[in-house]
Amino acid sequence: MYLENISILNFRNYKNFTKTFSPQKNIIKGENATGKTNLLDSIYILLNSHSFIRKNYMNKIEQSTIKGTIKKDITYNITIHLGKNKKSLINSKPYGLKDFKILFPSIIFSIKDFLNFNEKKYILSLIDKFSFIENPNIIQIILNTAKHLKLKRILLEKKDINTVKIINKNILKNVEIIQENRKQSLQKINLYLKDQNLINKNIKLSYKPLIFDEKIINLEIQSNHNIFTLYKDSIEILLDENNIFSYSSLGEKKMVLFSLIMSLIKHYNSLNKSPIILIDDLEGDISNTNLEKMISMINTLNNQVFITTIGNINIKNANTINLSEAI
Repeated sequence: MYLENISILNFRNYKNFTKTFSPQKNIIKGENATGKTNLLDSIYILLNSHSFIRKNYMNKIEQSTIKGTIKKDITYNITIHLGKNKKSLINSKPYGLKDFKILFPSIIFSIKDFLNFNEKKYILSLIDKFSFIENPNIIQIILNTAKHLKLKRILLEKKDINTVKIINKNILKNVEIIQENRKQSLQKINLYLKDQNLINKNIKLSYKPLIFDEKIINLEIQSNHNIFTLYKDSIEILLDENNIFSYSSLGEKKMVLFSLIMSLIKHYNSLNKSPIILIDDLEGDISNTNLEKMISMINTLNNQVFITTIGNINIKNANTINLSEAI
């Protein structure tokens, strides 16, 4: 699968922009503030029907349109209308977020991911994405559980305990599925990390789910607010048995995250999913030696790759898109 072209109308600093891409490696090159990340985000929006930069950005921007052609088993013509009347169309028919993620798998490595890397929610979401590859229904289960938790918070404030007990049964059932999927995904991730050769240290994820039991349920009823959430599970990333957020440098943390992302890519590819890879700001806080190692790993991929750079990244035979201030 690959994105053949893109057409952008009135999206951030892109007023009217069209570009054709290589099915293999694409380098987006330009100085700061020339729109590298905005172009990468427009590609992400085509594949996912939402932005990776700001969660609520999509409904607040002025009217914009992003179009593109994706080549897979058949040709898909994508049109995303942004603004108050947002529409996501595939071959002129409306589709939902889940449909986009199933049809057009993609994996993003960005500065936002790196900044969120020390948050449990981000790491658990990454594990959930691993689960989604083999069990697409996990997204709906997570969304339904989040809705139930939000409703329960309101009911607890109103002290409607009978309805809370009914909702808790649904939450418990879903939580068991989510946590079991996380356990299975973690085992697979650790197997991939065992074979990583980017860092000369052992990388391992350690996971301990928070049990949603009678003790927590009673505490919630007594305090009239939620104690349990989907992101209260304990998750650690260990580098030679040490927590990376206590002992590792910025460069090491970035390489560990890159190794996790590579594990996700390898798992997708092992299932013939062939995701499109989007990489933003790879070179920051990384030595030239380690950057070369990371580029070598990217070169081994047969996936379509988009990577932004101010000029320090060069890949042989890559399609280079040179951006200037005047777009």
